[in-house]
Formats: sequence, structure tokens, C-alpha cells
Amino acid sequence: MRTYYRAFGIMIILLTSQSICIKISDEVLDDGGLDFFVPKNSGIDIKPNSVSFNYPSSTDQDKYQMFSSNYPIQNFNKPADLFVIDAMLGVEIRMTIELENTGSNSSGLFPVRISVEHDEYAKFELMSTTINSPSINPGSTGTIQYTWTPTYSGNHSLIIEAQHPTDINSANDFYYRHMTVGKVYHNCDDFTSWSVGSSWSSNADASISKGVSCHIGNGATSNYGNGISSILSTPVWDFSDRHPNPSRAVGLSLFATGSAQAGDTVSIQAKKVDGTWNEFGLISGSIDPTVADGTSTWTTFTNTIGSHSLPLIGLNSDYLHSTSQFRYVFSSDNSGTDIGYWLDELVWYYDQKAGLHEYDWRIGTSNQSSTQRGDWSDQSVTIHNDGNVSDRYVPNLNSIPSDWEYTLLHENGGNIDMNSGVQVLPGESHNLRIKIKPGPSASVGLNQYQLQITSMNEGSITDFKDLEITVDPSYIPHIVEQNQPAVCSSGNSCEFFIEVENIGEGLDSFDIIVTPLNVLEGWTLGLA
Repeated sequence: MRTYYRAFGIMIILLTSQSICIKISDEVLDDGGLDFFVPKNSGIDIKPNSVSFNYPSSTDQDKYQMFSSNYPIQNFNKPADLFVIDAMLGVEIRMTIELENTGSNSSGLFPVRISVEHDEYAKFELMSTTINSPSINPGSTGTIQYTWTPTYSGNHSLIIEAQHPTDINSANDFYYRHMTVGKVYHNCDDFTSWSVGSSWSSNADASISKGVSCHIGNGATSNYGNGISSILSTPVWDFSDRHPNPSRAVGLSLFATGSAQAGDTVSIQAKKVDGTWNEFGLISGSIDPTVADGTSTWTTFTNTIGSHSLPLIGLNSDYLHSTSQFRYVFSSDNSGTDIGYWLDELVWYYDQKAGLHEYDWRIGTSNQSSTQRGDWSDQSVTIHNDGNVSDRYVPNLNSIPSDWEYTLLHENGGNIDMNSGVQVLPGESHNLRIKIKPGPSASVGLNQYQLQITSMNEGSITDFKDLEITVDPSYIPHIVEQNQPAVCSSGNSCEFFIEVENIGEGLDSFDIIVTPLNVLEGWTLGLA
């Protein structure tokens, strides 16, 4: 019998070190000492107070200002809080930020961070910049300006942070404001691609910005006829880039003046995906029946959307698709006529979803993993969000044999909900644990499989990585049962042999131990 012996050695290294006591004095040092260890009151307290918007281009200012938050507007009496948007998609907007130094010392030059985030994502920064503010005297205010061109329409958040390095009050360093960016703005001065029915026209008798407005009727000194039905239709617009589940208000608005008799209305309608039209707004009654006198009283809509009262008609997601279209349908009965209506400053906005170019998932490196058939491996893979927008990913394994099992876990061992995925903010990562149990027919050695991750926001965004798992061989000793029992006479020393087989798949050595069992008194048993 060949017996293999294993020897194990343990080396113990004792490390000792002297204890060192370091004392830091709380004594205030003089000017020649290390006084940067001692906090001082700088007497500087900067806080952002407000922000206002205006269009740097006079052309843009004339076109968009009436329903924008810029205020005041020359020759137009509008409340400061009557606005729908702050800016327009693809149009330069200038922010003017007021900062106040409530401290007792001049501030000196200091940085201010300005950022805009999309409201429909946990983190999607549309703009971020840092600019320097000139020095502000104590008890005074100062302003800085920044010009930006919005790249997404909809509801956003503007965040301003004063970053003075020695500010004594960090509690007032931030200023937050909602910011809305419009998608389409129309002044009724260009009907290219519009469908203009009879009695609709671009009319100068009443207007706000461009000297004309959309008019149904025959002008301020004449009346429309009885029994009229006429439609003004927008072009077909591709609004399919809408966010699927907006949490804030989206819609359209306009100013209106003029007058109509009872039963005569302008129905505001939207085309649904199936091609049918749905009414979602109505203009009726008398707003200003004396437009001909050269002065006009304009009105707009007021609706409560969520918890907010807004000058807006809300839009359902059914109206926002690849062939979106809107129309204004005027109808009159036969009971009487009037001067009709003038519509101006037509504005639409909705939350655009993040473009595909904003997404970038990357599967990082993984550790080695091995196990035997029927046992679980444990492998860690890092998933990186290299994109610009927060997203949730759903992991899955491909090319796994049918008799294998696997489970996907968070780093802490918690299960991953495949219906909600794993959220990762832009620039951050998540450690995914992959546990695999090879089946009984698994081949010993390297076995490949594929990890796939899929974006929950955009199903077409995926990443793949080929990974490996080593199926270890089995190590199984087997003692061959003897056909004849060993026989030894009293007083003799006898030898007998036991055959040990390795019926596993890997080269191995075995420790053999003999344990006496029912050995008669005076007999001995051992290994030779």
C-alpha cells in the first residue's frame, strides 16, 4: 500500500511597535504659527437671491417674450407671474443672477455654480458651469450673467450655488427655481405649412407681438356669418420624443380677445395616434366686443394641474406622437353673429425624453470564479453608467446550459427586482454578484457565458460581455472492498493490503486514517 502524507507548517510573525502619543494643543497660535488649523469668522455670507431671464437677441425677444417670464414688457401690461415658459428650445436665453453679501466684510472674487437638471430623471444634468462673481461689499448685492441655449424642452430645475471658500453660513448658499422650456411658439405671422380654412386669417386689427394674430371672422368692423364651420390646423409635428410618464404639467396656451354669440365657439382639438380628433379646450362668450376702438383686452386659460394653477391647457400623452397635430374649429349656429376671435402667442411645451446619445452602459472587469458541479460559484462584475442620465438596468445571462442554475444579486446579497431593475446615477457604478451552479453534465474546465444588461428607459440600449466560469474536477477517493477477509493467527504479525482508487476527475492525494473498531484486547492495528 502506498500512503501519501501531507505536512502543514504555520509561520507566525509577531510584529511589535512602539506606541507614539501625539498631542495637538488647543492653544491659539500667533500670526507666526500654523493658524490655518484654527477656524476664523471671515465676515462673508453670500446668498443667491433671485434669477431673471431675457433673450439676448432682440428678434427672439420680440417673438417669445409675451408668454415668457421676462418682465416687465414694454407697452404690454401683464402681471409678473403670468407666464408659461422661461426659455425656448434651441434659443439663447440669458440668466441674470442676483447675489447678496449679508456679511460684514467684502467678499472678493468668488465662484458661483449654475446647473439645470431635467425634472423627469433622478439625475440628468442639462447644463453645468461655474463662473466668477466680482467682489460684493457687505450689505450689498451684485449680479452675474450667463447665456445658455436649452437642448431639451419641458420642466427643469435651475440650481444656483454660491461657492465662496470662507462663507460663514452654508445654509443659504443654494437657490432653486423651476425652469420651463417651450417647444413650439407661433405668432400667427407665418402660416407656412398650416391649413387655413375660410374666414381664418392673419389679421392686424388686434395683436400682441408681431402686429398680427390668428383671426376667425371678417375683421373688427364686420361680423362672421351664421352657420359657419371653419378650421385652422397646425402643421404635423413629430412629438414622439416625449417622456412616457411626465410628473409635471405639459400643455399649450394662448392669448385670446374678441367676441362671439351664445352657441358660437372655437373648439381646440388634438389628433390622437389613431387619427381621431379630441376636444380639450374651448373658447366661447365675449372677451372684448369693441376691438375696433383700437384697444384690446386679452385673456388666457387658467387650469389647476396637479397642485398648481397655471395659464395652460393640459395635454394628454395621447396627443404627443410622431404625427401630432392641433386645430382650432370655429362653428356658429344661426342665432346671431359677432366680430369673432383673435388668437395670439400660441405656445406648446412638453417634457422631451433623454436622447439615445445620452446613454452609455459599460460592463467592467470581473473576478475569477470556479466551483464544482452542484455547488454555487460567486462572481462580482462592476456595471458602470458612463452616460449623462440616470437609468435602471436589468441584468440577464445568456448561453447558460438548461441544467445549470444562476441568480443575480446586489453586492450585499439582496435579490434584484427584475421589474424595477437597478438604478445607477451618471458617473457611478454598481457591483453585481453572479452566482452560478453548474449542472451534473457540466464539462470540467473553462465554460463561457454572456452577461447582458438592458436599459429600462430605452430598451434598445444594451451592453454585453463574455465571462468565464471554471468547473473544477471532482476529487473522490474509493476504498475497494476486499473479497476475502484478512486472517491472522494469534501471536503473529500479519500484513494485508487495501486498494484505494481515485474515481474523481482530478489528480489528488489522500490522507488515510485507520480507526480501530471492535479490536480484541491485546491486538494492535496500524499502517505500515
